[in-house]
Amino acid sequence: MKLSFLLIGLSLAFCAHAQESALPNKLVAVESPPSIENALRGMANPHYVVLKHVTPVYYQAADTVNGRFALKLPPGTKIYIRDWVPGGLLIDFGLVGERYYLPEKSVKGLQTMVEI
Repeated sequence: MKLSFLLIGLSLAFCAHAQESALPNKLVAVESPPSIENALRGMANPHYVVLKHVTPVYYQAADTVNGRFALKLPPGTKIYIRDWVPGGLLIDFGLVGERYYLPEKSVKGLQTMVEI
């Protein structure tokens, strides 16, 4: 019994000494969190955003140059995000419907929610 306490005491001394030494200077690759586009793409649950300001939506991205908007959405409108395209989103207003283009700057800072 005394021998087992001696062995445990000696092993604890070595463990305590091992924890005092510094970590080696290795560079560890830190994984960056996935972008919102990659996290939302391919998920089965619909994602939506509730607008806070009057927001124009367009039929296609080229209409933003001319300023020919399709609709102006009032604050509080729930829009469903269907796909991410460069510079914007493809959205609709329900589970089935016509898709519109919404510039990315219009939803910047808004919280994207998942409908379950």
